[in-house]
Amino acid sequence: MFVWGLLITVAQAFGLLWVINLAGAKRLPKCLEIAYWLFLMIAAPLLTYASLYGGYSLTGILVDFGHILIGYLVMAGIYAMFRGKDAVDA
Repeated sequence: MFVWGLLITVAQAFGLLWVINLAGAKRLPKCLEIAYWLFLMIAAPLLTYASLYGGYSLTGILVDFGHILIGYLVMAGIYAMFRGKDAVDA
């Protein structure tokens, strides 16, 4: 179970990086924006299935939302740091 969880996280990290590259985002705000919209339009609806079919409570799904959203934003921030000189607007 933990190995699959790690592989899912790695797949999400590569997927987010791929979309950021496709979008040509170079600055921190744009990378964060892309991560937010990917969460809202892809990850959150998929996580909602766990609530509907897996019997999660509303509190459980909100904890999952927070966990995934923070993870996406942190990954986007890290990616922005490696986007070249002066790529991060602080």
